[in-house]
Amino acid sequence: MLAPDFWDWLVYIFHFEAPPETLDSDGLIFMTDESAPTVGPEDREATYHRIARLQHELELLDDSPNPRPKEKLSLLKSLADACFNLQDFAKALAWNSEILSMEEYLSKKIKHTGSIS
Repeated sequence: MLAPDFWDWLVYIFHFEAPPETLDSDGLIFMTDESAPTVGPEDREATYHRIARLQHELELLDDSPNPRPKEKLSLLKSLADACFNLQDFAKALAWNSEILSMEEYLSKKIKHTGSIS
């Protein structure tokens, strides 16, 4: 059973499918635009809706008086993955850059205070 992310589990959006077959490879596989898995038209629309929902959740979390860094990181990672699946690499890179800067900030905060709260 697969769900695109934790938030989809909360609203019961998931489907069943067989596990992927493993590839016989001795090294890394590099994907180009031609070899990257494509998202079908139905999946594309669902992914755009998922991105909109994740962005809305992120806005709500940003407006919250009680920020939760782990939840924000989870949302950002889900957004980056969704954009990558749509082959929107510029947006995926932007979300990953935000993840990196947030992780660097949290790392420094933990070193100085011992906590992320």
